[in-house]
Amino acid sequence: RPHVSNGVMGIFKNIFEDSPKMGGRRFKRYLDIYEEHLGINAQVFSGMGKVIATIERMGIPWGIVTNKSKRFAMPLLEKLDLFDRASCVVCGDTTDKIKPDPEPIIHALLLLNTKSSKYSFYIGDSKKDVDAAKAAGISSIACTFGYIEEDDDPEKWYAEFTANEPSEIIEILSIFA
Repeated sequence: RPHVSNGVMGIFKNIFEDSPKMGGRRFKRYLDIYEEHLGINAQVFSGMGKVIATIERMGIPWGIVTNKSKRFAMPLLEKLDLFDRASCVVCGDTTDKIKPDPEPIIHALLLLNTKSSKYSFYIGDSKKDVDAAKAAGISSIACTFGYIEEDDDPEKWYAEFTANEPSEIIEILSIFA
């Protein structure tokens, strides 16, 4: 589980100690197997369904910015019943750069027809999420739950806010509603 945050490539590199060639036969087979099993045991983190429903009731447009490619992100989001609910989805191959570069978040802000401000938030569970939000000029909420690696310390990411459980996200957003 700690390798999931590093995406398909991170998992691949962790599985094969001999570092097989990216784009090689074994890599392509790995991607096919990954795609075949994508989302079988996936579920939204406990409490996040309520967070999303509350955000929607508050009339706050929300989107998803992921480094995962469209090939894997779209089917997963559909299985989780999130794709049609999100106001926008920006994948790792939607823009030329990925997080921690701000380009994907800036693109999402354009799709949401909003601009960078302290009233726009990026909620994430990695330092690259917080760094991307800062570079895009928006506030960040660092989650201490999620795909956090054992040696990660979200307090050292210097996000504007930290949520130790999903309900705290709503408390933070309610301050600005």
